Amino acid sequence: KFSDAIGIGPKTLSRIVRFNRALSLSKHQLDDWAGIAADCGYADQAHLVREFRDLAGETPTALA
Repeated sequence: KFSDAIGIGPKTLSRIVRFNRALSLSKHQLDDWAGIAADCGYADQAHLVREFRDLAGETPTALA
């Protein structure tokens, strides 16, 4: 199973990869959170903010 081999489920890994991509893009697209959300496949900026809070415990602006 995927979870046994990797240690987390495929959805969790997908969320982490998308989060890391958004964080990386934020270094180049300062304060364009709506654009970053669209580029990374989030439904909207609020979805991106929710996922940042879930995974990092901070808002995107606080981490960038």
